[in-house]
Amino acid sequence: MRDFEVIREMDKIEDYLRQFNSLQAIGSITTLYKSLNQAFNNNREDAFDVPPNEVQFNRMRRLADQLPKFDPNVLVSKDGKKARITSRIKDVGADTIKAMGLKIDNWIAANIDEEVIQIDRTGTGLIIDKNAEYIRRSLLEGLGIAILIVSVLMALLFKDWRILIIALVPNIFPLLLAGALIGYLGIELEAGVSIVFAVIFGIAVDDSIHFLSKYKLALNKGLDREAAIQITFLETGKAIVLTSIILFFGFLVMLFSIHPPSVVVGLLISLTLLSALVSDLLLIPVLIRWMQPVEKMISQEAHLVNEDN
Repeated sequence: MRDFEVIREMDKIEDYLRQFNSLQAIGSITTLYKSLNQAFNNNREDAFDVPPNEVQFNRMRRLADQLPKFDPNVLVSKDGKKARITSRIKDVGADTIKAMGLKIDNWIAANIDEEVIQIDRTGTGLIIDKNAEYIRRSLLEGLGIAILIVSVLMALLFKDWRILIIALVPNIFPLLLAGALIGYLGIELEAGVSIVFAVIFGIAVDDSIHFLSKYKLALNKGLDREAAIQITFLETGKAIVLTSIILFFGFLVMLFSIHPPSVVVGLLISLTLLSALVSDLLLIPVLIRWMQPVEKMISQEAHLVNEDN
């Protein structure tokens, strides 16, 4: 990493990086050789460059090794096989930074000799962006798998595609609300915060299954649609409200935590639990009346009566 060809390739990369206005404070081991070259040329501004040939470069390198306060290990590894080009980047957004990185990679692949040096982009900002992207992708994949599994189980349980839709639609609303709150409040989607969606979906689906199971049992007893909805509200509805209230205050306790992610999780789950409760109690009856007309309910009741006879 202290050879002339390597330094020259690194300097080409630095010159290209300076074309980006969002990149600042670009530096590497090349700055040392540029400064020495300028000093040997009467400090001319145009002499702040890598020595033009290998002979002059080797002379600068010998001088650099004699500098008493210079520690090359800061910019070059102890074995001399790795070096770094450091820079600071403005907060222009993860998507812009990703596009910029792709552009830099393409330029390096087309203009840098990989037989001389190999380049890898790294840094705290890059790692954070990759971690956030991984969390988002895993969150969507996990939710998709959860919704698929729940859909299959509900289809086997209720054996009616209409009931399947009635059960899933109210459970999507709390997820949308949680995502809206995260965006509106500017909350970073960290690993600890991402579990909110799984918890919310699990609790909401549980309430929906309780409500629809009771509704189906009431229909099997020969009750009409409205009577079945009423008895479901009186019996299962009370249990759903009580459990939701208990869970609401249980997660609300997390607001007193000194751990910021725990406060965010407690706030999001508490608010979305209330939305899940409202969604289950208000949307499910409306969807039942809309997707299961009276004629269908009457035919089901007649079929049940014939079986009893």
